[in-house]
Amino acid sequence: MIVEDAKEILFRKFINDECTSEEVEQLLHYIQHSENDTTYKGLMDQVWLKLKEYPQVSEQVKTQQFDIILEQSRNQRAREANTSSFFGRYGMQLAATFIGFLVISSILYFFFLTPAQRTYETGFGETMTIVLPDGSDVVLNSNSRLQYDTDWRTDEKRKVALNGEAFFSVVHTPDDRKFTVITTDEVQVEVLGTQFNVHNRRNTTEVVLNEGKVKVHINAKEGQQEVLMEPGEWVAYSQATQQYQKKLINTKTYTSWKDRMLIFENQSLAEIALTLEDSYGYTIRFSDEKIKDYQFTGTLPTDKINVLFTMLAKSFDLKIEQKGKELWIQPNKK
Repeated sequence: MIVEDAKEILFRKFINDECTSEEVEQLLHYIQHSENDTTYKGLMDQVWLKLKEYPQVSEQVKTQQFDIILEQSRNQRAREANTSSFFGRYGMQLAATFIGFLVISSILYFFFLTPAQRTYETGFGETMTIVLPDGSDVVLNSNSRLQYDTDWRTDEKRKVALNGEAFFSVVHTPDDRKFTVITTDEVQVEVLGTQFNVHNRRNTTEVVLNEGKVKVHINAKEGQQEVLMEPGEWVAYSQATQQYQKKLINTKTYTSWKDRMLIFENQSLAEIALTLEDSYGYTIRFSDEKIKDYQFTGTLPTDKINVLFTMLAKSFDLKIEQKGKELWIQPNKK
């Protein structure tokens, strides 16, 4: 029997995706035989939420499992002469065995026979630093999600899926394994070891290369393209136009967010509004379309967004009204 402290450790390991296959079997066995145990109710609730993440096995797999149980039952009934029917003496026992077997096998099937996935997400105004299984570092920007299969030992390539924005510092492996960032079905960023930024929002993927070399794979409707990048270059691909652009830029203006700074160089208020909406959850409205074209240059900490509103108001003589996360920008009427 598992002692109480060991149970708590087991629950926490399962919640954090740290259980071995034997520990998962142990945990599932405990759950099946401890329906009325409320000692660790809070942890148990988290375990059940975790269990709900795993899909059920297919009908084909269930049928195969049930056939195995039926065969075991036939063998047992042949040994028991006084058993009158399949759902006679051993009916309840068989039903319990079948249900328990399906529960355990379905969890183990998806927990261990398919690669476990890890997902990291950030809210508005938040950033997160992540260390990947190979030792590569990722700084995840606000309102972003990063996902990858945890077992990279048996995979020829290192792959992550990104929705939002992230800065990657990728380590080079002795066996030259490629590292791939997947943003959409159409765009993949491939490297061996380098530092680069990927921004994937509003059906556009932007890649900024700080160090090393990057190859951007574009699977557009008109055909596949490969774009090789050198340090200091920016590449942006639009799903709407199916076209890409490439140019030299000041990388600091695109990657300063990872150092908790925002740098704007001659950026329109329309572009700044998109940053505020995507990374901080604001809704921006302009009273006059001409205001959107005003060009702004300035630097401020990422946690001092209200300072930006003051800077914009003074720079262009604007009145900025704020109600919660909604901003109304208009000329300052004197």
